[in-house]
Amino acid sequence: MARRAAIALVTWALLFGVWMLLVDTKSRPELVAGAVAAALAATASELVRAQRVAEVRVRLRWLLRAWRPIVRIPLDVALVISTLLHPRRTRGQFRALRFRAPGDDPEDSARRTLAEGFGSLAPNTYVIGVDTNRRVLIVHQLVERGGAETLDPLELR
Repeated sequence: MARRAAIALVTWALLFGVWMLLVDTKSRPELVAGAVAAALAATASELVRAQRVAEVRVRLRWLLRAWRPIVRIPLDVALVISTLLHPRRTRGQFRALRFRAPGDDPEDSARRTLAEGFGSLAPNTYVIGVDTNRRVLIVHQLVERGGAETLDPLELR
């Protein structure tokens, strides 16, 4: 019970922080609205988490690689802007990469979720999804760039 309360409190604090970043004001009505909205969202999050519908087990070593897609963002922004300013017959491409996360166990669910989220951070690359039957990660790139490291920056394959 104490663990759930701690998780709910951390969730509330993070959500309230996001609210404050978005509204960028310290007026009392916004503080109250943010606190209430964060409390409602944290409660809903905890209710969903308690149902254990979709469990995830994230490995610390995966999160330690999260800097890779973040570092790629400025380069990809420049690439997309360059493509917009100098249009040529550039067409986006769908690409596929072997990806082993076919199951519904918590680790495979986390692997798919992180690959889709972090793989889509940089603006040139968007992860469409994971085809669990074929065991591939399906990605769209505006301008084809790089190999597997750009398609799966956390190396979760």
